[in-house]
Amino acid sequence: MDVNADSALAHVVRVDARGRRRYREPFKQELVRRCLEPGASVSRLSIEAGVNTNLLRRWILLEQRRVQQASAGNAPALLPVVVTADAPSLSPPPGAVCGHAGGGIEIELASGARVRIGAAVSTEQVSAVIAALR
Repeated sequence: MDVNADSALAHVVRVDARGRRRYREPFKQELVRRCLEPGASVSRLSIEAGVNTNLLRRWILLEQRRVQQASAGNAPALLPVVVTADAPSLSPPPGAVCGHAGGGIEIELASGARVRIGAAVSTEQVSAVIAALR
């Protein structure tokens, strides 16, 4: 898509009573995409496209918010946790084997990778895995 000053007028959908131009969505998306490329100059691209720099920065901000909101919908839900001072310690003695025959734990990392720890694992091994994940 050609994004220069001559073509900017071709991408105007309408001009409102105050003289503000409304641009076609594909034109705005292409311009924002080019601005988000490494080393791109928003000012230079806005001048080349014949669009006000502040307007282009607003389009970029709106696109970043849209992407952020879309990715927030995929975030795992947080569950409430209640900690009580009088709860008994659930830590097994050092060297003990955790869990029972059918148990285990699965940890999903932010990257999407999963770590599964089986039931017959010592506390030292679990501690080593947790330390490696930090």
